[in-house]
Amino acid sequence: MSLADSIGRVDKGGAWGQFESEETDRTFLDSEESHVSALVAAIRTYKKGTHLKFVDLGGATGRIAEQVLRAVGNEYDISATVLDIDRRKLKEHPVISFTQHDARQPFPDSYDVVCARYLLHYNSYREQQTICNNIAAALTSHGHAFLIDTIPPDENERKRWNEVCEAMTRMKGSNEKFWSLEEEIITMMSAAGLSLATRVPDDLVPYSAQDFWKARYDLTAEQTRNLDTLLECKPVVGSVPILEFTRTSRAG
Repeated sequence: MSLADSIGRVDKGGAWGQFESEETDRTFLDSEESHVSALVAAIRTYKKGTHLKFVDLGGATGRIAEQVLRAVGNEYDISATVLDIDRRKLKEHPVISFTQHDARQPFPDSYDVVCARYLLHYNSYREQQTICNNIAAALTSHGHAFLIDTIPPDENERKRWNEVCEAMTRMKGSNEKFWSLEEEIITMMSAAGLSLATRVPDDLVPYSAQDFWKARYDLTAEQTRNLDTLLECKPVVGSVPILEFTRTSRAG
């Protein structure tokens, strides 16, 4: 029996805030706060009162955009947009524009601050380059682009992640993932014409991947043990650094 068969075929559609472990849940929320802080810091490099266009790619229900606007307040005149491929996540909002859009297609406008969180790994490596190209094409001359994704530390760990993801893909029948190493993301953005400006490390992981998958797929104790076996009872090791790109490198 395969791991996918032993785990079962139930997807409860879990989301952040539904972890088995409060520590894991808190870690993800803390990480989200650091992402918002980085975006706000980029906005504040502009003169107060400036009209700026902000976009969150794959921004779902607009949590990040709302937090950014709340943090900035009336300091800037910001047009905030959420682009997401899933029409079900789009909603009416008094200050945020929600538009159905596939990030693999050219963006409908230009933007001063672009945010792409946990987006790349849902796309093939070829598609990831296309998304990077589209980000660069839509970024204004003095703009800031942020790529934030879960990144394995090396090829060996990526192989382990892929083994688990392949099992999960067989279980669900879709949602294959493609994990890029940090240097690969930097190379893709460089090919698109953008340079790494800043890198903020993140202490999100190692965390309990078992907690995440148990919440996401409603795993039983036996199914979780099977997952432990595949992971050789070792924690999933990775990081979620905040990678900021501009047209001129400032990284030191």
